Amino acid sequence: MNLAVVFTFLLPLCGALINGFLGQWFRKDSGTVAGTIMFGSFMCALIAFFQNQASPIPSFTLWHWFPISDTYTADMRILVDHLSLTMAVMVTGVGFLIHVFAVGYMDHEAAPERFFCYLNFFVVNMLLLVFSDNLVMMFVFWEGVGLMSYLLIGFWYYKPEAASAGKKAFVMNRVGDTGFVLAIFWLFYYFHTFNILEIAGKVKELPESVVTGITLLLFLAVTGKSAQLPLFTWLPDAMEGPTPVSALIHAATMVTAGIYMVTRNHALFNLYPNDPAHMVILTVGALTALVAAAIALGQNDIKKVLAYSTVSQLGFMVMALGVGCYIQAVFHLLTHACFKALLFLTAGAVIYGMHHEQDMTKMGGLAKRMPMTAACFIIGCLALAGFPLTAGYFSKDAILSAVLLKDHPYAWAAGLLAAVFTGFYSTRAVWLTFFGEWRSSHAPDHIHETPRVMLMPLMILAVLALGAGFAGWPEGSGMLYKYLEVTVKQPELKGHLSMANWLATILPGLIGIALGLFFYARGKSPAPVVALFGPIGNWFVQKLYLDEIYEFLIVEPTKIFAQACYYIGDKAMIDGFLHSWYNVCAFGGSRMRRLHSGHLHATLASFLAGVVALFAYILVRGY
Repeated sequence: MNLAVVFTFLLPLCGALINGFLGQWFRKDSGTVAGTIMFGSFMCALIAFFQNQASPIPSFTLWHWFPISDTYTADMRILVDHLSLTMAVMVTGVGFLIHVFAVGYMDHEAAPERFFCYLNFFVVNMLLLVFSDNLVMMFVFWEGVGLMSYLLIGFWYYKPEAASAGKKAFVMNRVGDTGFVLAIFWLFYYFHTFNILEIAGKVKELPESVVTGITLLLFLAVTGKSAQLPLFTWLPDAMEGPTPVSALIHAATMVTAGIYMVTRNHALFNLYPNDPAHMVILTVGALTALVAAAIALGQNDIKKVLAYSTVSQLGFMVMALGVGCYIQAVFHLLTHACFKALLFLTAGAVIYGMHHEQDMTKMGGLAKRMPMTAACFIIGCLALAGFPLTAGYFSKDAILSAVLLKDHPYAWAAGLLAAVFTGFYSTRAVWLTFFGEWRSSHAPDHIHETPRVMLMPLMILAVLALGAGFAGWPEGSGMLYKYLEVTVKQPELKGHLSMANWLATILPGLIGIALGLFFYARGKSPAPVVALFGPIGNWFVQKLYLDEIYEFLIVEPTKIFAQACYYIGDKAMIDGFLHSWYNVCAFGGSRMRRLHSGHLHATLASFLAGVVALFAYILVRGY
């Protein structure tokens, strides 16, 4: 048992328990406790990371959980390898910075200890999901991540919007999780084990149709947890939670759990690389990247723009999974964690400084009053748009190049168009928020830079958003590729992009930035999206009416069906049956009551009649 690995997830568990049970006694310091513990967890993850490079750390069992059969026991077993340690460093590192930011952001909260308890406990579940050795353990903490997401999204439960968003996230994730459960039992039916490495060693025994079915069920879980079409609409609504929640759960960790799950089970997905499941994954990823980027064009809420941006970037990661390039997907996962956490936290700093205003059309000119926040936001947007030499440039280019080299031109074209949209809405968000004239109802004199405890994490993340991409350079053979290829096996990409195709891969983001500057940097009053895009712009503003379509096709029919079940099953059958017996008993009782008048002579007469009837019966039967 490696102590550095154990303390990586044990420390945040202790932090959650301390704040949960004792936090009310030191409420003002609960954030400091949680942040300090997260720093310790990050240090332990780094120690384990470097220990593993020097000498591989063996996997180990925490405890034997329960027997499944005579030959197999479900264990809480920790799988330590290059992939799990890479993810652990990312989760704890970004998590620590978000905890530090949250200390300042939640300083006016009445009960911050509850928030930091949830935040620490979320990190515990995410880390144990990453270190899971078997599918049962992975599913338990997969659900744990979903539960903590529900609690954090609905943290301000007294707001109807927050409570509704938490329920929506919980229900939509359960739809995808059904596929995960079915896939787990299907695999156990064939292999009589849940161990991921054992399954990987025996997976060649499965026929193609079974592999296709299992991978599609696993991908159904991905569409829920990692917000892909058609189950992505919960993530934008989840912005009702506190901004640090958005940064941690919906940018850096929870939504990437689906990407990690597929990468961890890559042996199953690698078995038949040309089966229909891979085409489904690629198509869904491409459509999600494009649709979410289009919707982001029409949003005025700064957090909603970033939310749809997250969905779009997850679509790029899923595209990489669809062509079997798992390391490219993890590479973009890591860079995305840096620049998207930066963007959410800078958005949180803006909201904090603007007295909780989130509408970008009511901002403007903030660069003069919040220069450090503006600089960090611009860096994050450049990385998001794939500006050359930023982190997003290297990882997004790697995905688009892989898709083209795998001969999927339509998915590649969808990715290029999504990249154009990304550059445009990133520039739009920067300009509406930090440049142009002052459009807020608040006096600009009261707007100032956020406290230092909130600025320091932004600066660190800004450096990572600029430099983290070099870990994967040169493409296909960089340090990150060499480190992960020990654990993650994927087919090599054959050939190289021509100069024209390479330029076509990197230019869309720049074109989007140029278009955004052309439309928004010229005039003092920003043009509405509908004016720029015509009637189709209203579709972007209304989120392609997806919520309304789901309401009409799924929610309302489900409510009608539930009401029918209530009236037929509960009211008519169950209540009707019980009420009918009540009427029968009441009628019989009213008739029997006439025989019991309360007079002694009537009672004796009834008794005598009963005795005579009994003797008559005995005489007739003969005994």
